[in-house]
Amino acid sequence: MSTETYDDLCYKLYEQIYQRLQNKDAEHLRFATKGTAKKVLHRDNLLSFFQSLVPPGQIPKDYFGVAEDELIHRVHRRHLYDFLAVLVFANCRIETARTFTVELVAQNVWPVRRKGKEVGHLPAGREELVDLFGIVAADMFVSKQACFSAVIIRKREEVRVADPDSQRLPYLDEAPLGNGSFGNVVRVRIAKGHFFNPQTKTENTEPLDVARKDYVLSSEFPARGEREIMDKILTSSGLACDNILENFGSLEIGQNTYSLFMPLAICDLRQYMMAVHKTSPRTIADKAKIIDSAEGLAGGLNFLHTEMKTADKEELVCYHMDLKPSNILIFREKRKDKECNIWRLSDFGMSRVKLRRKDQDVAREKDFNSWFVRRQVKPSDPSLSATLNRRGEGTYLAPESISSSRSMGTASDVWSLGCVMSVVFTYLEGGSEAVERYQDARMDYAKADRYVLLPLLCFTWASLGGLRRLAERCLGLPKNGICLGKGRICRSSRS
Repeated sequence: MSTETYDDLCYKLYEQIYQRLQNKDAEHLRFATKGTAKKVLHRDNLLSFFQSLVPPGQIPKDYFGVAEDELIHRVHRRHLYDFLAVLVFANCRIETARTFTVELVAQNVWPVRRKGKEVGHLPAGREELVDLFGIVAADMFVSKQACFSAVIIRKREEVRVADPDSQRLPYLDEAPLGNGSFGNVVRVRIAKGHFFNPQTKTENTEPLDVARKDYVLSSEFPARGEREIMDKILTSSGLACDNILENFGSLEIGQNTYSLFMPLAICDLRQYMMAVHKTSPRTIADKAKIIDSAEGLAGGLNFLHTEMKTADKEELVCYHMDLKPSNILIFREKRKDKECNIWRLSDFGMSRVKLRRKDQDVAREKDFNSWFVRRQVKPSDPSLSATLNRRGEGTYLAPESISSSRSMGTASDVWSLGCVMSVVFTYLEGGSEAVERYQDARMDYAKADRYVLLPLLCFTWASLGGLRRLAERCLGLPKNGICLGKGRICRSSRS
């Protein structure tokens, strides 16, 4: 039987690879999922490939000094499938394919180094490729390697892509979810095999839907140094609290973009009250469920303030600084064989953080918001007023937010939680229409004096008292079961 020519074989392999690409109709988005090249370059195709490289009448062992089966075994052992797939997809000439076989496959020494760097893995540097193949073949290779270098997101770790042109993002689909002061939120579907959990050494076996928040980096974004604190947050004990949103990891792309990945919620609290369930609950039991969910927020905030630990057992104190309904996400999950709504605090990863080692008397403090460009966004929350301050817009923020000194801390978060609860109780009483009327009332206070916060203060603490009383009546909590004091939040167990 005659051997298939190199050009004919490459055309056939190109077609087989192309049919398996994701987003193949958009050249700048197309990518091969993990394992695609290995599936196409199976033993029979690799055997045909090496046979097509030798002159008529010769066999690979005579030409390369290594038998065919050993060449195939080395491609497998050295994980050269993706590298070879790029050569095929770039329509490299037979001379380039022979160089690949001689220098990277038939070579007994592994790994192979060029210009002091390892060669054979993606994404490959142009300088070492030029040294290996020459300028023309190197340029052809570089132009196609991104398709086979799709990023793999690592759970609770930071992944960096230095050159966005050398790798593709592993998204099958994207859809906008919303935007905030520092970033846009989108729903993304991560391709099979591109979300890796280092703790369990497993990857997603099916496409995975997650939320991604994209930030624009500011000039203050550090190259490393202080970013070690971010690494500590990503690997901290945040999973120990059910009311804190789990961080799925982060991705830095070039010098402009930073993304955080999070579980995908049903909706946020603002959407729940103003769009999903505009009518207030009718029964005491349904209202009690909402109070029960809200109670978890107090525990979550207490966890941020007092219970977070890094992997090195350092104390990690986080001030949320932006607590409002749109930063409270709602998930539908099963608890004790019952479906229930779980409320989780989100966006705390970009807040102000203090980190203290056991041998330190003074904690280091870092405001992560300085790393990102603030965007001018019109508030979409109907419960916000026109009150302006240095940290944001709206009456969820504590009075000290208008101060020039950096005095905001745990007590400020407690204030904001009280403001959130005032809106929740307003919703429980009259639904979304009551929340809108509440907005108008606060607007009247703002017009009279935009720094007049006493009426809101009184209403907030009255609402917290109402929370206490309603929880006692509806949930069977002991008196003072929920305590929101000066910078303190505690939650007693349900009797």
